[in-house]
Amino acid sequence: MVMIVNINDENGKVQVIGKEGTDPDSLNMLVSRAKRIWINDSYWLVMPFKLKDSGVTLRYLDDDTIATGEEAHILELTFQDVGVTPDNKYEVYITKSDSLVKQWAFYGTMDQDSASAIWPWDNYREYNGLLLSADRSDNLGPRNVKVLDTVPEGAFTDFDWVLN
Repeated sequence: MVMIVNINDENGKVQVIGKEGTDPDSLNMLVSRAKRIWINDSYWLVMPFKLKDSGVTLRYLDDDTIATGEEAHILELTFQDVGVTPDNKYEVYITKSDSLVKQWAFYGTMDQDSASAIWPWDNYREYNGLLLSADRSDNLGPRNVKVLDTVPEGAFTDFDWVLN
């Protein structure tokens, strides 16, 4: 499935097994799903840049070590009336040595006592002047990241461009 969506007005198109969807009800449902996927996946790529978004609440919890043994500050990240999963909570580990997010813990609900998952946030690399964590050591999260100077013609309208 390939989804092309304008996340601001939720206009878009979807291709399923090589065929563009045209049924208005199915298309609306899939385009709405594409926006929810983008919201979730953007956190997997640029969460450190989103810590100060409107509706995000940060609270210092403690200092501890991460799985690699590095010392880190722990921030709790919760949401207030924003996003598609407003009940989620995260603990974000920022290492003292370089002030980078190096680990995060996921809680399905704000009142959950222990994390459902803890993931590394590692393998930082500069992408055209932007420092991002991709191709992480746990093989989860973003892969094949590209940061372009300009958006090529057809990037948001042409299925062939997206697939290549």
